Amino acid sequence: IRATALEAYQEMDRTARIKTFLPTHAARLGDDRLHAYAVAEGLIEAPLPKVLFVCPSNTGRSQIAAALMGRQNSVAVRSGGITPGGHLHHRAVE
Repeated sequence: IRATALEAYQEMDRTARIKTFLPTHAARLGDDRLHAYAVAEGLIEAPLPKVLFVCPSNTGRSQIAAALMGRQNSVAVRSGGITPGGHLHHRAVE
């Protein structure tokens, strides 16, 4: 647990532009990883199937897809980008 938490913190510390909430976000990432490990090893059951939407820059498309899918109470949804941009795509805002 300690190694997973430290790895999550160090990973986020390397890439975070704003570090105000770094401990909170790193704790969540570590918790997510430990939970995923426990599900993968059959130690616990996943309460809901998970869907991850990924777009190249995470500038709006994956968030919209996640929001639409998230209306279904039968799945857990996340979004992310391969190389996150600093702004929303103008077409996604429209």
